[in-house]
Amino acid sequence: MRPGLPSDRISMQRNRRILFAKLGRFSYINDAVIAQLTRTVPGHDLVVADVKDMVKRSYLSLFYNLLAEFALFGPSVFRTRGERHAFFFRTPFMFRRLNQLLVEQYASLAPIWTSSCKPRACSARASPVRR
Repeated sequence: MRPGLPSDRISMQRNRRILFAKLGRFSYINDAVIAQLTRTVPGHDLVVADVKDMVKRSYLSLFYNLLAEFALFGPSVFRTRGERHAFFFRTPFMFRRLNQLLVEQYASLAPIWTSSCKPRACSARASPVRR
């Protein structure tokens, strides 16, 4: 820290970060959004989190979510792999678990995150990082 400069001014000079959470690599839309964010918001570091990979590493979460999927949508969800996959990320349990995983992994970087989004898409209460 340089003498005469308050610590908050030094933190403002660092690059801010944007966390982009994506669900696997299913289309070219994620790549287009990443490219657009890089062009639109210069001076920010873009951190990409693939939530599908995060869930694959948590076997207990996979098991609990399959139980929640069965309870919410019934046994017909397990007829085909496509149906099971289509409803997998739609359970309240999985939404909360992904929120926890993102906070565990990225909360330490919270002081330098940029929080901006479309007005109707999110609100201050929707932010997963709370202090």
